[in-house]
Amino acid sequence: MHRLATATLVEGGGLAFALVGSLSVVAVLASGDRAWLLFYDGDSVLPALVAGSLRISQPQDWALSPVLFLPELSLFLLLDSLGLTTKGTFLAYAVASCVILYVSLRFLPYAAGLDRHRRKDIASALLGFAFVLLLISLDRSDDRNSLEVASLVVTGTYYGATTVAMLLSVALVARLVSADRPRFRLGAAVTGIAALSTMSNPIYLAWCTTPLILVVLLIVRAKRVGVQQGATIIALLLLGVGSGIALRLPFSEVIVSDVATYARFDRVLASLEYYAGLISARAATADGLVAVLLTGASIGACSVAYRIHALRRNTAGILVCGFGMIAPLVILVGSVLLGTQASRYLAALFFAPVAGLIVILRMRLRSTGVHRLVRALGVLAAISAAFLAACRLNHISRTLDPDLRCVIDWIESAEGTGAGQFWTVRSAKAYLDEPNRLLQVDQTMSPYRWLINQADFEDRKVSFLITGPNDAGFEPVDEHARKECGAFTIHTGVSASLRGSG
Repeated sequence: MHRLATATLVEGGGLAFALVGSLSVVAVLASGDRAWLLFYDGDSVLPALVAGSLRISQPQDWALSPVLFLPELSLFLLLDSLGLTTKGTFLAYAVASCVILYVSLRFLPYAAGLDRHRRKDIASALLGFAFVLLLISLDRSDDRNSLEVASLVVTGTYYGATTVAMLLSVALVARLVSADRPRFRLGAAVTGIAALSTMSNPIYLAWCTTPLILVVLLIVRAKRVGVQQGATIIALLLLGVGSGIALRLPFSEVIVSDVATYARFDRVLASLEYYAGLISARAATADGLVAVLLTGASIGACSVAYRIHALRRNTAGILVCGFGMIAPLVILVGSVLLGTQASRYLAALFFAPVAGLIVILRMRLRSTGVHRLVRALGVLAAISAAFLAACRLNHISRTLDPDLRCVIDWIESAEGTGAGQFWTVRSAKAYLDEPNRLLQVDQTMSPYRWLINQADFEDRKVSFLITGPNDAGFEPVDEHARKECGAFTIHTGVSASLRGSG
């Protein structure tokens, strides 16, 4: 009983430090330009749109991308049920995402086959988590297309759950390769995570399954595990992926864009130029250069640790550090060969090396250093808490974005139904008590069926339009007057109907 109480206290202390760090980094993001991406971006507000649609008891007829966001939506809806405001729910989700990320990192030190020492395991996980928080805090702009992708993990639509699943899968497979006998529960967990992750987001195949299989093959080739054991692990991963693909079939009616359309093999050179430009632009700023150098250093450290574990014949350590070394290369090369052009596809490139980094930190920690580390973290937590309070006060004083507040106040005082394009209308729609009062359309006033509940489009007339700086431009419509709300313009007195079927 005493041992259990001690273990609970120590683990609780680790979680408390992780929570303080999470609150602090979210406060930093919420107080800067990155706040727009967290709270108002057209993609980011999807969870709030789902919650709003359920709240007003709309029929659920969604048009979704190949990514279903099932874990992310589940967590957001759970937090939304607590009665928080929409923005409060976004903040709670961001903090919870960071804490869950720490929990996934917590499994890695023990999984890497090192001697068990709870305090040192927690300390190394916290140091790795601090590294992640540092990368997140270096993302400052509101540009969704930049290489500032570490902070995307705190949103509900940029693959945060897949990042967690990747780290958990690495830890579980590391335990499997070091097992001296078959472990049914570990195997079932590997397959289950692969299945659920692939069902929700097929990018799991590129981020996790492919690099893990490559590392297992390297270990088999080096005769660190037998061919049968390696084949079993690969089969478990592939079984999970295959099951996940099968589990996607019931959702086929709501997926309006096939995964295959994202592969453009004829655009490999354009993709290479695109990603080279992203990296160059990121390294051109002080914050970005630090992020690039830290990521490069962590990948290099994984490479060194891989060789050290190979000399020590620590198979689990070889797998974890090998993944941190190989996965970034697989992700970058794979994104180019598929002809993609989206910075978010590279997000795992920043997180994969952290798995190996934690193992390196765990190797370097000494028992005498743990107590000093805990005291240092205590001081850091106090400073972070004070910083959080200041940022939180600043955040509360600003509430909603003033331009968006102007739009929402006008809509709530007016009658009728409005319309707008994807990057403009969704931010206001997410914060309305009746989100179906705003329709998502294209420039021809036809329904734009993308990440939206199609029940919105049933027999609706439009009496006002909302336009913004990111619009493609509307075809001319008659209007009575205009209401300027900073970056947004409300065109009133419109009499129009939705065209076509979208």
